[in-house]
Amino acid sequence: MALASRWRRWFGGNSRSEESRRPPRRLQPRLRTCLAVQPLEDRRLLSVNAPVGPEFQVNTFTEGYQRYPDIARNGAGDFVIAWTSQNQDGSSDGVYAQRYNAAGERQGPEFQVNTFVTSAQSRPTVAVAASGEFLIAWESFLQDGLPWGIYAQRYDAAGMPQGDEFRVNTKTDSSQRFPSVAMSASGRFVVVWQSDAQDDSGFGIYAQRYSADGMPEGGEFRANTFQSHDQAFPSVAMNDQGFVIAWQSEFQDGSGAGTYAQRYDAAGVPQGEEFLVNASTVNDQSSPAIAMGEDGGFVVTWVSSQQDGGSFDVYARRFNALGEPQESEFRVNTFAANSQTAADVAIDPSGNFVVAWQSNGQDGSDQGIYAQQYTSAGATQGGELQINAFTTGDQLFPTVAMDAAAGFVVAWQSTGQDGSSDGIFAQRFAQPGVVWNTNDSGPGSLRQAILDANASPGADTIVFNIPPTDPNFLDVDAALPGGDAEPDAFVITPLSALPALTDATIIDGRTQTAFGGDTNPFGPEIVLDGDGLSATGLDIRADNSGVYGLNIQRFGSSGINIENFGYVTVAGNYIGVDATGSFAAGNDGPGVRIANATNVTVGGGSEADRNLISGNGAQGVAIIGGGSIWNVVAGNWIGINAAGTAEIGNGSQGVLISGAASNRIGADGFSANALAEGNVISGNSQNGVWITGALATGNVVAGNLIGTDAAGNAAIGNIAHGVFIDGGASENLIGTDGDGVNDAAERNVISGNFLHGVLIRGEFTTRNAVAGNLIGTDVAGIGPLG
Repeated sequence: MALASRWRRWFGGNSRSEESRRPPRRLQPRLRTCLAVQPLEDRRLLSVNAPVGPEFQVNTFTEGYQRYPDIARNGAGDFVIAWTSQNQDGSSDGVYAQRYNAAGERQGPEFQVNTFVTSAQSRPTVAVAASGEFLIAWESFLQDGLPWGIYAQRYDAAGMPQGDEFRVNTKTDSSQRFPSVAMSASGRFVVVWQSDAQDDSGFGIYAQRYSADGMPEGGEFRANTFQSHDQAFPSVAMNDQGFVIAWQSEFQDGSGAGTYAQRYDAAGVPQGEEFLVNASTVNDQSSPAIAMGEDGGFVVTWVSSQQDGGSFDVYARRFNALGEPQESEFRVNTFAANSQTAADVAIDPSGNFVVAWQSNGQDGSDQGIYAQQYTSAGATQGGELQINAFTTGDQLFPTVAMDAAAGFVVAWQSTGQDGSSDGIFAQRFAQPGVVWNTNDSGPGSLRQAILDANASPGADTIVFNIPPTDPNFLDVDAALPGGDAEPDAFVITPLSALPALTDATIIDGRTQTAFGGDTNPFGPEIVLDGDGLSATGLDIRADNSGVYGLNIQRFGSSGINIENFGYVTVAGNYIGVDATGSFAAGNDGPGVRIANATNVTVGGGSEADRNLISGNGAQGVAIIGGGSIWNVVAGNWIGINAAGTAEIGNGSQGVLISGAASNRIGADGFSANALAEGNVISGNSQNGVWITGALATGNVVAGNLIGTDAAGNAAIGNIAHGVFIDGGASENLIGTDGDGVNDAAERNVISGNFLHGVLIRGEFTTRNAVAGNLIGTDVAGIGPLG
């Protein structure tokens, strides 16, 4: 068999490009706040959220009672909680609020919302835009001249009032009560309420639309078509395409109260007719809550009386964007003794949702707060969760909000916990696969995320959403041209070796950029700094895993070790350099070590896939052992800086293949992105590429720049040979296979090295081919480059 045929058979038999060998990508869906995020691998986050820290007291003022909380959260995780406080404003009830960042840290003190303080202002409702701007609405007694009216106040993202508080309802006869508000990502909002006798028969549901700058859009309008008896307790949810209002209606479904809803487009035009939400109509189905996703699909919850033989239970139903039910209603609570009431619901970007409610007697002492997570398909995620840790007395009226990382916050009122009647408390929850701090261990740490992934069978993704208030958000570029003194990168410094990945897991540092912005224009936002720790940075011992978008530096062993498993991807990382890619910050061992592992891809066919692997104490990439076959090293810069202009050499070879067969260093010669698959392997302290050992056969080195800068026009020589083959290695190809397909893409440029361009040595080192390369010239093959 001809050598070219042998090499072509190997690549042809495994002809999937790097892009097709990785799990398929998808655009991460977005929350109702329209937070844009970058593509993520099509892996699931770990399903069941875990508490983040202890439950915490929201209200600072504790005299009298603080009741009726409501919460809203944007995609970045910042949230606002509003509540009713007794006598704090000097006159009966007033409305107060507290802002928090994504890490759960208070942003300023609690603040009074209502300006008019005579008599009572109560039952606030809050909504937030993608930008962090928010709106709080409430009911106010005697402010509009008759018993109750609806008022609101707009705020910017820093919590500064935007204009004065304003009356929402136009009609002021009798009472307008129980407001609910929703806000789109762009800041447009809708306020709904129940109005007494306005539709000529008991309570009716009314609403008012507003632009993002707080200007009314049209007049107030009635949502309910059926007007007999009472329509009350509305709830509203919206996105930029439209909104849905839900309410309870007496005797409309033939038996007590039922839950109804009406869809609208963004202009407030009804979409179809009002519709019955609940399927079972026996007794009462009341007190609805609603949440809407980015795609317009929505979930409605309600409380049903004696439907399953108990007292009161929480039910829910999912609808698509056209208002079509996605299945029949389902009971949310598992514990069915006594009563489960006062449900609220929130939804995440993918359509996963969480329902919270109060349950009587379940936590051992009166009412407690519980929650249940669901997938976007309506399947339960884990069992129902007890939310409150303090169980004495009653915990009531839960409210829940989610962010773009599938984390959620539940707030509630708790009796006697703050030392004076009722107070407002909250608990944060996050996906176990979300890293939200730089701590060495504990909830939100990378270490904990790896432990959770290992304990969760199936393919998982670890993502990053660390807030800029983290103490290890540090400046890394102040000394560089174009840099500044502002923080750039989040530095995680393990105090001991991180757990090996033992179950299929993607660690995706790119998600920090998606959630928090490109704070480090010179490189990755997430830095894993060993600070001399005698350990490997990341040890991968599971198939179908990957590492993306990290800076891994200063570990006492390899930056990344992949051993005895395969189908692993390492892409878009800085390994062995500082966070800017300008200086060495080497790991003592190889940057990437592949030992008896198969189908590992280091790099890929695009700039985003490129790894910068420089400054390490041993090889840039080491492929070792007879079990290491079918591995690909493509599109990387190995031994130079991020600008591609200067050396940051690895302490040994750029790439070592020792006793390993059928691996590819560079281009495959037939894929559409073959030209981008070549590596730059330059500036290293020994050989650019060393292939050694009797088992090292059938390897291909093609399409690389070996000993030059990234442009191929200046010498950045490896200290020894460009390519060195010895130790009985045979039937390896350096250059083109001569089949006439993309031969130019397969050509290596081997120039500027201190010793030989290519050296083949040893009696048993036979049948190796060197073909079609440019040796000693620039990339154009015109000028010398010695």
